[in-house]
Amino acid sequence: MAHLRSIYLDQPYRNTDLSAYFGRMGEDAICAGLHASYAENGIVAKRMRAFAEAAGVRVALEIESRSCWENPKWEYLPQGRR
Repeated sequence: MAHLRSIYLDQPYRNTDLSAYFGRMGEDAICAGLHASYAENGIVAKRMRAFAEAAGVRVALEIESRSCWENPKWEYLPQGRR
């Protein structure tokens, strides 16, 4: 079974647009969308969404703050953004 953080929700369960982000990464993506076949096979999308969210699948990008001090182009960065 896949780790729950390696799955994200998007259509038809929830409009997150995560498929636009992770889909562009192809095989390098760190997670995959919950397959639409669950909704197509009679499982109500609302109930599947509630279950998946409660279980902890991704519903948004996780943004992490990082320092730029090791950036090889440090001198080109604006002063206020270092």
